[in-house]
Amino acid sequence: MTTGDPATDRALQRGLAKAIARSWKDDSYRDRLLADPRAALAELGVDVPAGTVIRVVPDDLVELPLPGPDAEWDEESAAAALGRLLSPES
Repeated sequence: MTTGDPATDRALQRGLAKAIARSWKDDSYRDRLLADPRAALAELGVDVPAGTVIRVVPDDLVELPLPGPDAEWDEESAAAALGRLLSPES
C-alpha cells in the first residue's frame, strides 16, 4: 500500500505491523480489526489517510475472483483455473 508520501507510508506500515502483532496476542482486538479496521487502527494511533481503503481478512479466507460476463471462458478452462487456485502450494 502506498499513499505517495514516503513518511506517511512508513508510519502506516509501522502501524499495520503493530496491529498485526497485537492481533496475535489479543483475540478481542483481532475481532475489532476484522470488523472495523479503521477504528481498530485508530486505537493504536494509526491515522489511515482519507480515501484509503483498509480491508482486513482472516488468513484462512479464500477469495474467488469472478470474471465478468464477457470473459471468454468455457466450463473446462474455468475448472482448470479453479483447480490452480484451490490446490495447495508446493
